[in-house]
Amino acid sequence: MKARIYPHEFFRIEFDELLREGPRQESMLSANAGEAGEIQALHAFWDKRVLPLILTDDQVFAAAKVFVETWSTNCFDEYEMVGSACLEAQSKLHTLQEEVIETIAQASLRGWLKRGFHPESVDLKKASDFYTGLALRRINSPSFQTHARGLFEQAKKVERQRIGLIMKLVPELYAQVLPHVLIVVRRALESQQRLPLGANVPVDLSDDLSWWESRASAEPGLDLFVNRLRDTYKVMRNAWDHPNQWEWCPKRNTVRLREGVRKLWIEIGSDRLHRLYRRLDMFADLGIRGILSAYCERTHDPSTLGLVEASSETFPDSAARRTAVVRPYPLH
Repeated sequence: MKARIYPHEFFRIEFDELLREGPRQESMLSANAGEAGEIQALHAFWDKRVLPLILTDDQVFAAAKVFVETWSTNCFDEYEMVGSACLEAQSKLHTLQEEVIETIAQASLRGWLKRGFHPESVDLKKASDFYTGLALRRINSPSFQTHARGLFEQAKKVERQRIGLIMKLVPELYAQVLPHVLIVVRRALESQQRLPLGANVPVDLSDDLSWWESRASAEPGLDLFVNRLRDTYKVMRNAWDHPNQWEWCPKRNTVRLREGVRKLWIEIGSDRLHRLYRRLDMFADLGIRGILSAYCERTHDPSTLGLVEASSETFPDSAARRTAVVRPYPLH
């Protein structure tokens, strides 16, 4: 029998469940090493430095209330639109990686790999790179040649699609998601550091990055987020300012974007861009679920069951949905 829980417990389960994402990403790719530790630090920042103030500080709660009442529904709508695309892209990539590993293993058994290209030591920058390790002239099997060439073309297609998806998500994170989540973080920092209170309006990252940098050093977890934000800021801003004005360079595995109004370009490794995006998105995701949990706990409003229903529609396979039934708070 499933446990019966209240809305704040539902969102708390969702908040804590995100800790599993770090080990999962590390198990998929060696380049993701360190992701689990970063997610733990981001989780601890929200858990220790922000969420308690939603429960005890009226000004921080007011910021959380603005977030929940004016933007949380839009947040779920956006996640629902991009979530299926992300899952599909990741599933395609995982299947592709398994096929590449199997193909390399078969080629190794038949002596069709170039000297120095061993299955045990291969850590490809991108899946399509496997083709450069094949000794094509030694392959005397037409069917294997056809398979390898087809897999190579499929890998290039999946890689292009993956880059295209991330270049759609990056500007949305920059202009839509983070500015709203950071309303609550800014109010919490202002309360803790006894700074003048600003308005409960979305944060303009293009104007306020220096403000965040000046406050981050004293806040473990927040400093990680701000460092990633600084590393990715120009990419996100330019992707927002110049939509579709970017190009992928497969040979270097990089993305080039327009910089400013002049014909200048900035370049970033595509894998690095994916990792930076994932960690910034994780900060926002932790914030969304954490804010909702603390807001529900403080208000005990029966109508917050609607937030649970919206979340469940967006994340139908969530841990809380699988393990519990959510009941509304009793009427006051």
